[in-house]
Amino acid sequence: DNLSKILTTAQQYKVIALKRDGQKDTAKKELLALSSQPAYPLLGNVLLELGQVYYEEEDYDVAIKTLERASLESRDGRILVRINLLLASAYMEKGLWDRATKEYKKAIKLAESSNEVIMPRKKWYISEANLKLGISLINSMRSAEAIPHLQYFIAHSKDDARMDEAIFWIAEAFYKNDLMKNAIDNYEKIINYFPASVRREESLYGAGWSYFRMKQFEQSSKYFNDLVSEFPKSKFAVEVLTRQGDGYYLQKSFKNAAEFYQRASKLSPGSDEGQYATYQLANAQYRMGANEQAISSLLKFVQLYNKAKVAPNALYLVGWIRFQENKYKEAIDNFHFMINAYSQSTLVPRAYYAIGDCYYNMGDYENAITNYKTVIESYPGSDLAPEAIKSIQ
Repeated sequence: DNLSKILTTAQQYKVIALKRDGQKDTAKKELLALSSQPAYPLLGNVLLELGQVYYEEEDYDVAIKTLERASLESRDGRILVRINLLLASAYMEKGLWDRATKEYKKAIKLAESSNEVIMPRKKWYISEANLKLGISLINSMRSAEAIPHLQYFIAHSKDDARMDEAIFWIAEAFYKNDLMKNAIDNYEKIINYFPASVRREESLYGAGWSYFRMKQFEQSSKYFNDLVSEFPKSKFAVEVLTRQGDGYYLQKSFKNAAEFYQRASKLSPGSDEGQYATYQLANAQYRMGANEQAISSLLKFVQLYNKAKVAPNALYLVGWIRFQENKYKEAIDNFHFMINAYSQSTLVPRAYYAIGDCYYNMGDYENAITNYKTVIESYPGSDLAPEAIKSIQ
């Protein structure tokens, strides 16, 4: 029996030595051979080592199957906690957040119930599991539950190289729970104290959005500007430029809004944000009183994005601008163009009503009544139908 134990232990150390020496293929063969032996005494250990090989090879499906089997074979708490942690990591790689959550909770419970003499790395296991559990909970849409686990890691792992990672995720958890001030505090910790963090770009983005949602547009714009300046090829660039435009637009600073909308529309003209920015550029120009620029931008928008949801709005606005300029014939032509191009749009009754107003202002009451009646008879459910009745009367 003693000889058998010595042999088993030697086989284990041999495999570990092969792995550390970079001979992973040889180690893998040895592990596969050992795992196929009936009633092998340290099968849980073998399967853990084999699961780790598959994990490092990024073969997560096989790693999961191997580690799930390992969890059934092992009774040693020191091995089980490692299996739980590695299996949870494999689940995370596959986006199986709920499964990962369960494994990390098992690891925490097991480590907390163990003696440090038996499990020397107990504190590390608990902290590691709390960090990854927090991340898993956020990704499984349970961000409120994530906060205490991330707080535990931050409080107990002050020298951990992943502190910025933990702070970023707790900021995300606060943001998702509408706790903007708490989110900002943590995003700004990364921005100010971890300048080389891989989470810097996302933290600038998060801080900008947090201030934007608090309607502190000046501070929001500062962080969005920093993001675009530091990360010109950022996937967030067109979005943050557009949000800056929105911030200025809400402040009625239409000239500044137009500048950012134009930058966004040029940066990514075919994207949803790019389309929106192009449309909003025209709106900002209209609000500035630059009517000809606005009309040019609106017509260009329709030409480029004739299937966009707001394309009918763009054509309607062209007609409305001409109406406000008292250019009624041009307005009528533009409203008719919109009706013909987008006959199913909810703006059609509004366009007919506006045409009626054009004719009314021109003194052509017969055509005015004809268009008001179109609203009443063809669109009786429209909110303008009662107004059209009043106009005829």
